[in-house]
Amino acid sequence: MAIENKPAGSLKVKTLQIHWHDKQAVYSVDFEPGTSERFATGGADNAVRIWKIQKSETEPPNIQFRSTLSRHSAAVNVVRWSPKGGVLATGGDDASIILWREAPHTAATQSAGNIADEDEEENLETWRLHNHLKIPTGREIYDLAWSPDANYIISACFDNVARIWDTRDGKCIHAIEDHTHVVQGVAWDPLEQYLATQSSDRSVHIYSYDIKPTGVTVKRLASHSRIDTLQPAEPSGSRSNTPIPPPQSSPTKPAAASSSAAPIPEVPVPAPVLQPPTKMRMYRDETLVSFFRRLTFSPDGSLLITPTGQYKLGTGKNDIVRNATFVYTRGGIRKQPVVILPNMKKPSIAVRFNPRFYELEERQTQATFLLPHRLIFAVAAQDAVLIYDTQAATPLALMKNLHYATINDIAWSYDGTTLMLVSSDGFCSMVVFDKEELGMVIARDPTAAMDGVEILSTGVTVPDNVAMRDNDVEMIVDDDESRMPDKKNEGALSQAKLMKFDMAGSAADPVRIDSVEPIDVDSVEQTIEVEQTVL
Repeated sequence: MAIENKPAGSLKVKTLQIHWHDKQAVYSVDFEPGTSERFATGGADNAVRIWKIQKSETEPPNIQFRSTLSRHSAAVNVVRWSPKGGVLATGGDDASIILWREAPHTAATQSAGNIADEDEEENLETWRLHNHLKIPTGREIYDLAWSPDANYIISACFDNVARIWDTRDGKCIHAIEDHTHVVQGVAWDPLEQYLATQSSDRSVHIYSYDIKPTGVTVKRLASHSRIDTLQPAEPSGSRSNTPIPPPQSSPTKPAAASSSAAPIPEVPVPAPVLQPPTKMRMYRDETLVSFFRRLTFSPDGSLLITPTGQYKLGTGKNDIVRNATFVYTRGGIRKQPVVILPNMKKPSIAVRFNPRFYELEERQTQATFLLPHRLIFAVAAQDAVLIYDTQAATPLALMKNLHYATINDIAWSYDGTTLMLVSSDGFCSMVVFDKEELGMVIARDPTAAMDGVEILSTGVTVPDNVAMRDNDVEMIVDDDESRMPDKKNEGALSQAKLMKFDMAGSAADPVRIDSVEPIDVDSVEQTIEVEQTVL
């Protein structure tokens, strides 16, 4: 995506007309690390499928089917590649976590549970069951996260438990039983210090851990479930547009142990006169229409971002509760979030970081996070996807109305140029960036901790009409209603047409979004959408 002084690029969005999982819901997607351009999907047809993106300098990317993996006996809710590549972990409603490893593919190769024999000839790759981990309570698995060394996996389960597994012998080495409702998301710190879990009990838990041959120690450091709602006291009775500094109170539950991470330096902020704070729930309850709350750490470990947040400006009964996504810093992981990203009308359900690090750009405004590099991440709401970078608080792009049903998962390719979205309507969308469109990729030491992340100390409110970066955006859209789920010919292929949207506009100043107005989607003209789609 072209930003400020760079020449405009062409971000391409295409809803792919492929029967990914026999016209049934697609629940998860993930790219394999490395240069293979391979990715996996899991769906309601009980299958895992392997695909490959074939790129060309002159033609749009093409998706090639590679293999179907069919050992699961119920819907597959999550697919996650090992950080080292070569091994795929999948989890589903059958209470199974299956580890798959690619085997040599020859005409004489037996499937060994790979797929049904009559479909064997369609496969271009052969995958064998490497290990089979079984949830003892027999309940559904909703999320998985690998340890950075690929020796362990943490699982999120319907039985309210997050379990740590040794992938080498398939044994459960520890069960975290702190949540009181379904665990719907898990994340593993890339610096191997923290674990994070998110549950429909409306909380996010942060843990430190130590895995040794003699045993496993897991200590809860924080439980984030309530946030202070602060309202500036205005003598005139009018409402100020000055953003309110984030509350600095401790989490509702005391920390169980100290962390070795260095604390964030306290940044001085203007101190408006405040009315007494009140507490409100930070996250949506179990009535949220989604199986997933996919939180994530940034690839450098500096940030933790959690979906399904909510926030209320003011303390009145009539104040509107808005959807949000919360951002925590590593040094302040026990504290309340430092940034609140306003979302769409529907809650966010997943956050994924682009795995690449980008050069800082020369901008007229100060960055939101004072990092030595730019990170890019996508936030998936149930009906839209927003793309952000860490130099600004306003989104780089907003994509909506791409699907007829809720979005379930998102994933970035290893080279950072492709973003995949999967939906319950049975289809996937692909967002493709030109080379260097997001910026110049840089290398950095992945073991360098970012404990002392500084946050912009002052800011401005996000304008009602959020302006995107200067950019021409191309998108493939489908105006054929034959994909509507309630049609008899559900999933039928249709011809797509090319539409071009001019996204010219000046970027708003970055801001610590602690109490700003949400993005008014109805007033944003520079969005990517399929107008014919009815959600």
